[in-house]
Amino acid sequence: MVIAKLFDPCDSASWLLTGYDTTEQVAFCWVTGLHEEEFGYVSLEELENIERPYGLTIERDLYFVQKRLSEVKK
Repeated sequence: MVIAKLFDPCDSASWLLTGYDTTEQVAFCWVTGLHEEEFGYVSLEELENIERPYGLTIERDLYFVQKRLSEVKK
């Protein structure tokens, strides 16, 4: 299950979070829109520190509803 979606408002990158480790503050996710699509771990602290043009940052899709990865990838 994808529990949350983060995205770059200035590009096509998205992180579809499927798990989260509260101790290490890393998420396991399906990443799209970068060089290739893949599963991997991402530090939420690193994502929070990415600065985009005009003061924008990586954002959470507040309207995203939990669903299966296969549904999101359609």
